[in-house]
Amino acid sequence: MIDIETAMKDYVNKFTGLDRELIYIGLQNRVPLPKEKNYCIVTVYNMNRLGTPIERYNSNAETYYITQHFQANVQIDFYGNTARENASIIVTTSRTLTGANYLKSYQIHKIYLLYLNLYLS
Repeated sequence: MIDIETAMKDYVNKFTGLDRELIYIGLQNRVPLPKEKNYCIVTVYNMNRLGTPIERYNSNAETYYITQHFQANVQIDFYGNTARENASIIVTTSRTLTGANYLKSYQIHKIYLLYLNLYLS
């Protein structure tokens, strides 16, 4: 399965330059907000399966490949003095071929970038 959280952390780091240590994964209950002033929280939610799994058989290697497509919503919250600038960068790059090609290396495809939800805090 694709690690969407890692992909999104890498995406935020690549395009904003925000240190990976300051990019947190959301939905970890009872965890206080960081003490740092500039940070980001990435939350992946509403993971929905799309369609039936696709099975392929490789007779040469005698192995099966099973593929399942998913759609997920991603919420990215920026905090601190650079929040507005970082949010603007992510919104802009998420609608470009550069952003789409970057996430494609994680098997996240361009069509779903239209649904990237960002909330500025």
